Amino acid sequence: MGFKAKMKILVDLRVLNSSRGVSRYARNIFDNLLRIDKENEYLAILPSGFPEEKFLKSLEKVCLPSQSTFRDHFEFERMIKKYNPDLVFHPDNREFLKMSVPSVVTIHDLTPYKFPQYVFSSSPFLNLRQRLYYFLQKKAIQKNTEKIITVSENTRKDVISIFNFDSKKVIAIHEGIEETFRPIKDGKVITAAKNKYKIEGDYIFYIGGFGKHKNVSTLIKAFSAISNDYKSLKLVLGGKTSADDTSGQNAYSELVKLIENLKLQDKVVFAGFIDDVDLSVIYSGATMFIYPSLYEGFGFPPLEAMACGCPVISSNAGSLLEVVADGGVLFEPFDVDGLTQNILKLLQSNKERGTLSKKGLAQASKFSWEDTARKTLYEINQFS
Repeated sequence: MGFKAKMKILVDLRVLNSSRGVSRYARNIFDNLLRIDKENEYLAILPSGFPEEKFLKSLEKVCLPSQSTFRDHFEFERMIKKYNPDLVFHPDNREFLKMSVPSVVTIHDLTPYKFPQYVFSSSPFLNLRQRLYYFLQKKAIQKNTEKIITVSENTRKDVISIFNFDSKKVIAIHEGIEETFRPIKDGKVITAAKNKYKIEGDYIFYIGGFGKHKNVSTLIKAFSAISNDYKSLKLVLGGKTSADDTSGQNAYSELVKLIENLKLQDKVVFAGFIDDVDLSVIYSGATMFIYPSLYEGFGFPPLEAMACGCPVISSNAGSLLEVVADGGVLFEPFDVDGLTQNILKLLQSNKERGTLSKKGLAQASKFSWEDTARKTLYEINQFS
């Protein structure tokens, strides 16, 4: 008698063509699932035109256009009928309106539900479309999802409350940290990366989005308060920038105006998108990393910074309290004075920065993608 897989699992990986944290989760969770799961059979749905990655080469896969239209709900149902999986795994916050087999969804955060004023468009038509999309997503999850995995305990509580979901079916499993995020001490390597992104001298670092809920304005105001005493210190803001505010999500133009009003044009550097190969180097070269977000479902950037030995100051909002814990200094998101004092304390003491660096490394060591995958596989196998 030949071996028969326990289950045939269809995994929707079309989010891989984005640069968001959800893409990082999908890549790492699936890579590690394939490493440790020797029983189940997997079918991957990839975005059309996506370059094949090493860990996908020996895998059965099919390509579909990236998720973007209402029609996608019906396309996915046709995929289910064609390939007849036992289970569907959605690693990207998304459920479909019609599901004929059990499904597991990973929900990363609920920002659109908690802060719609920050993420929905000021355009009435687009605003209506966005609200309809998230309304239908909520209904689809409530109706069709058998189990929800959240990436933090805080998000688990939000899911249970906002979706009115059975608490026994919502499981919190922390995300991991890639091995590439480690302290880089080679001065030449750091200098080369700084030159690439036009960074000069010592700098405070932030990377992430520029949506209003990221609260970058609080960081800029705190930096302004210390800039006269530290004239050579720069504030480096990493992440994609755009002057388009029509979505209601991007506050880049407002941040530029704030910088001009505070006369910080020569001290604030918009570094743009930072390639993954350079990211650990930029973290390692920073005097400190600051993350002022109003809400996070998990919080990759402060975790990555800690793993690189960079002292971290983070807001205590959302999941950041549990991810950063005592590996960083925590502050109330809108407390400019409190953030300013925390920055000054670290700037004035090499010992404080060294101690915080060690605490951050210890905290980051608690997160592992293999551990995340093993816990996820356990929950998946409950359906076999």
